[in-house]
Amino acid sequence: MDDFAKGKPAERRPYFEEAAARRNSTTTAIEKDFWICWTLKHLFTSEGIPELRFKGGTSLSKVFGLIDRFSEDIDISIDRIALGFSGERDLANPVLSGTKRKALDQELLAAITAKSIPKFF
Repeated sequence: MDDFAKGKPAERRPYFEEAAARRNSTTTAIEKDFWICWTLKHLFTSEGIPELRFKGGTSLSKVFGLIDRFSEDIDISIDRIALGFSGERDLANPVLSGTKRKALDQELLAAITAKSIPKFF
């Protein structure tokens, strides 16, 4: 899959066209689906990425096979507890002051940015 992804667009195109013909779909939809699958593979197998949650209709299609469709996007959330934001540091904690909540929000954003932006190539 990675070798295919690293190939030139002109080299990949015939494969997308063939798949589109077989599935009675468009080349664009097939290519989008490929990149969604490729991205999911890397997100869920790369080291150092915090625990992720795969949600939405794409998860019903790709993971559970409950629906058959091509997706335009993927819905992913990061488990803030896995990043150390639980208990008194949980943004959902109702006793947090606005100032503390804002500070924690900035810390969480920094933690997500630092740990969640993988380089696949």
